[in-house]
Amino acid sequence: FTKGVNFNSPDQVAEYIYDKLKFPEPIDPKTGEGYRTPGGKRKASKDVIALLKPKTEEQKKFLELQTVLAQLDSDNAVLSKLADCYNNNEGILHFNFNNTVVATGRLSSNGALYKQQGQNLARKFKRLFGPRKEKFLIGEIDYPNLEWRIAGHYGRDERLLQDVLEGFDV
Repeated sequence: FTKGVNFNSPDQVAEYIYDKLKFPEPIDPKTGEGYRTPGGKRKASKDVIALLKPKTEEQKKFLELQTVLAQLDSDNAVLSKLADCYNNNEGILHFNFNNTVVATGRLSSNGALYKQQGQNLARKFKRLFGPRKEKFLIGEIDYPNLEWRIAGHYGRDERLLQDVLEGFDV
């Protein structure tokens, strides 16, 4: 699609998105100017690309492909960690689950050796896990909209409680 742009080169990416695709530079609200590197060059990081507003079909297609590429990069990172664990750690992946380190009280985790979080793992990867021993099972509790429902309960929000009772899909 880009005819050879090296996405490991911020200069090539900036030239492609601003000069070839003609995206206007997003404005940094702190400076009132375009986002710049410390050396004054136009930024083309993932965060800045996420701010681009497409107007042409080519711009739209580029951003669609960027979204796909970002997901593939993320999936590749997870699969690399899982493969490394499988090949070098008897396939045992350890997590530390925490519920006191996050200010919101939400569950968080950090991976001991492979730095892979245990919560929020994409569903498509969950089938890669199994019990360590025969006849053992793995259980999973994944309740849709759980935090939203608990917030309604604790806050005694009548509208939210009614939505839960009526099966409203948030």
